[in-house]
Amino acid sequence: MKKLLLFLILSLFSTQGFTASCPEGTKENKNGKCVPAHEPVKGEQLLIQPDGQMMPPIDGSAPLGGHAPGTSPQDPPIEGKKYLADGWEDHGIILKAKDVGLNSQGVGWGDPTAILLPDGRIRLYVLAERLGIRSLISSDGLQFKLEKGTRIRQPVSHPEIAKNTAGGYRLFYGSDDQSKSAISNDGLNFTVESGSRFSASVIGSPTLSPISYYDTKQGYFRGYVSDLPGPGTGPGVHGVYSLHSEDLVHWHLEGLVIGGRGEKGVMPEPINRESEASLSMSAEAPSVYDHGDGTADIYFCFNMLSPHLGGPTGVFKTTVDGESYSQPELIVSGCDPNVIQLRNGTFVMYYGDYDPKEGGYVLAITR
Repeated sequence: MKKLLLFLILSLFSTQGFTASCPEGTKENKNGKCVPAHEPVKGEQLLIQPDGQMMPPIDGSAPLGGHAPGTSPQDPPIEGKKYLADGWEDHGIILKAKDVGLNSQGVGWGDPTAILLPDGRIRLYVLAERLGIRSLISSDGLQFKLEKGTRIRQPVSHPEIAKNTAGGYRLFYGSDDQSKSAISNDGLNFTVESGSRFSASVIGSPTLSPISYYDTKQGYFRGYVSDLPGPGTGPGVHGVYSLHSEDLVHWHLEGLVIGGRGEKGVMPEPINRESEASLSMSAEAPSVYDHGDGTADIYFCFNMLSPHLGGPTGVFKTTVDGESYSQPELIVSGCDPNVIQLRNGTFVMYYGDYDPKEGGYVLAITR
């Protein structure tokens, strides 16, 4: 079981029966002011309330200004404090807007998705607002170089790359309220397939994520989509739906498997502890890692994560085996995940996050 982050809960010292002129834990200095009665040790910080009452020392490594597990969020996450599950290594930010040819801060871009090429290199696809879907190439999965041109031009959103059963690659992506697709032999030059793979109207939504799928080894493929937040909307209740297909072109709805659809204005329940995760939590932007044995991991985003868990968004994982889905586990604070395995056996997760000053960026973790 994953270890939860440990936080110290601040509590006031009792002042019952105390009659000195300064609060307990303080003393009067030569200037008549109340000061700490002892010098804090290295790494400690003493907090003094506006009324002069002392708070106990807290470890300097613990995040300040948050809330204790089980209470309501009060402050935004502390800069640099992220949740990361055991066994994963953090490589930080690997791409910013300028790396994909965008100059404006705060411009929309991201939604990374990657594929391992036959020669061992990694090609990463991202949405670059105003341009379309662009690609970058890497030999180690962490250092990327932008490739010339645009793979698919606007209007597009949320790319999801996969190998094509007939050879080459199939790129699923959003376009208006449809999930569409394009095929390519080399991963650079794509031909858009006619029609739509799936429509948002089937799940009663105006928005839709692209299809991400795995081979069930039972004669059909299972894919996943979700409804998404509309432009300018805040957190809401969203759901991940499963689909099935025999040819990767014609997809049919199976049903809701994670989360649920909420009416306008409905907020998801906040998660303050990892153990609160469940299949009934809000879920969006699913991305599948195919184990190759008829099972798969589904990574998805949840928006309303406690600041103590690195909120407000978090990437969770559930494993599907037949019709069974495991309890979701928190992997990292962030959103829009995609996982691949390199030739050396290393797993890499690419995911996104956002800073109001810098705009969006892509990060990576490995295990």
